[in-house]
Amino acid sequence: MASDELLRAWGENIRSQRALFTPDGTPRASGADPVMTQAQLGELLDPPVGQSTVARWEAGLMEPRRIYKAQLARVLVLDVRMLFPLTRSVA
Repeated sequence: MASDELLRAWGENIRSQRALFTPDGTPRASGADPVMTQAQLGELLDPPVGQSTVARWEAGLMEPRRIYKAQLARVLVLDVRMLFPLTRSVA
């Protein structure tokens, strides 16, 4: 299990990257474009997770499982080592 500080940093990374995408997973072109919600992000994962799970990740309360770390990086178009720095449990 990662430290509380590390979990909070990962959560902030997920939250800030999610804000760069629209609900369908495409990059936002302008500030007027809608932001992907936690529920929408969860639906893009396989198997899908609920909004509450994504909320716990973003709040730094829970570490994503390894399978989800790789998927989150893919969906959020960021290298897994950038999204989850200092982790040993990536796919």
